[in-house]
Amino acid sequence: MKYTITLRDNSTGETKDYQEKYDWEEEHSMLYQWFDGNYSCDCNRAIFMKGEYIENAPCSDGKIDVIKIVDEAGNEIDFSSYL
Repeated sequence: MKYTITLRDNSTGETKDYQEKYDWEEEHSMLYQWFDGNYSCDCNRAIFMKGEYIENAPCSDGKIDVIKIVDEAGNEIDFSSYL
């Protein structure tokens, strides 16, 4: 299943809906990637926010948050256990 991830840059307040291209077989794998895996770091989330590689993007946690996840059927995903 594909998901739309809503991200918020806490330093600017800007939000962006990122529509994933990857078709996840299991929801928990997608949640792991966004909250514990490679997509959990701000340097990667900055790429999703801006749509391009950001040179010298800070590699830290907490500046860019996932605020909503919706599956392709329009169901909002509860990810509170990952926070």
